[in-house]
Amino acid sequence: MDAIRRAGYESTTERSLYTLGVAEPLDVVGIKEFPTSHFACFIAWDALQSSKALVTSVVERLLYAGATYICAWGPGCNGVHDVADEARESQCGGADDRAHPVVMTTSHASDSLQDALWVFLFLTFPDERFEEPTRSGLAITIGNSVWEEQIRQALQDPAAFAGRALASKPPKV
Repeated sequence: MDAIRRAGYESTTERSLYTLGVAEPLDVVGIKEFPTSHFACFIAWDALQSSKALVTSVVERLLYAGATYICAWGPGCNGVHDVADEARESQCGGADDRAHPVVMTTSHASDSLQDALWVFLFLTFPDERFEEPTRSGLAITIGNSVWEEQIRQALQDPAAFAGRALASKPPKV
């Protein structure tokens, strides 16, 4: 299993950025240390063939470790998102329990990797009670080295990534 690696810094959200590429979903479950106690998390995973129990194991590990915002991308990411919502609700006593801060979740099934990364880097603002301690972002890639490299490059220099993204998608007039 690869180690969590420092990749860069994003000044808008004031977060240190980290990447982790693993071959198998259970490698995420086995992680002993995370970069900070609270973090926004991006998961790039082809989870279509993964059992709900496996997805639940991965998501619960991330929530237990301190994920305050989970962005899911890749085939089957809607299922990852749904499991994250279910796990979050069971941890805090139900969806209507306002005494607990809410872990935000998004799914990006119809977005390109570039668009989903844009959301992760610039638009993942957690529940206000998690806002201050969420000072890092962790992008996890499961089972795809091509995605891992694209994500690593984006996180190394978020400003350059944003410039490339805007150049490739000029605003509609």
